[in-house]
Amino acid sequence: MKGLTARNEDEKEFLKTFDSLCYGQSRYKIWDDFVHMFALAIVNAADKSHFEEREKRYLRIVKPYKTGDLDKFAHLAAVTTMALTRNPNQDFLGELYMRCDLGNEHAGQFFTPYHLCEMMAKMTITEDGNLRQDLAERGWISICDTCIGGGAMLIGAVQAFRDVGINYQQDVMFVGQDIDPTPAMMAYIQLSLLGCPGYIKVGNALTDPLRGDGVLIADSEALAPLLPFPLPREKAYAPASRLRELENCLDLLPEAAAEVFRREAAAGRGPVR
Repeated sequence: MKGLTARNEDEKEFLKTFDSLCYGQSRYKIWDDFVHMFALAIVNAADKSHFEEREKRYLRIVKPYKTGDLDKFAHLAAVTTMALTRNPNQDFLGELYMRCDLGNEHAGQFFTPYHLCEMMAKMTITEDGNLRQDLAERGWISICDTCIGGGAMLIGAVQAFRDVGINYQQDVMFVGQDIDPTPAMMAYIQLSLLGCPGYIKVGNALTDPLRGDGVLIADSEALAPLLPFPLPREKAYAPASRLRELENCLDLLPEAAAEVFRREAAAGRGPVR
């Protein structure tokens, strides 16, 4: 992105690729198509109940782009995956979204900086609370953000659960909702790559709160309002199994992203540590 300084190599590579796609479309259109393609690829690998509707949506988004551009979208997916592999304690997509000035200022959209989210999570999730008791009584802990944005608050919670020795991939249910589909997809992508079980819903949390009553399709044009994460809470996947799950999801993306992922996985690096 011209005029925007990257803070690390992952941001530099992402912004360079993203900028190269913005020659005939608005930046927001490119970003929106990217996060929807990536989210659809992940959810269709994990939840087959509405596969056809989502696949049609994916193909409609892909159709206007040339093969070379699709390879670039795949590269953005690969860069995002590896950025969260190298540093899972960050809101990679959310911070780039705001720094690229893609937020909806007319709706008052401003994402809470990640370091503040991390601080609030660590103040809330402590050894002094009732976490162990809740876990012992119910077998799981739930955490919810009804205005999730890019997912920073729940990503901060991931680090906080790690700090107190709670296995967030097995013992925590992450729930989020946002009225704007674009950041909801960003949160879905990032929390999926971190292996967080739970749900994301696209909708107004005041008038249409998430109730956990199943996956619904409003019409043939819609995404499922309730998007399940790839790992149901009752399934405890080891990191190796998580690598295989993500490798399968990348079969739905162009080969460029799959090749990068397989190369990194073969070198012993993956989205979950």
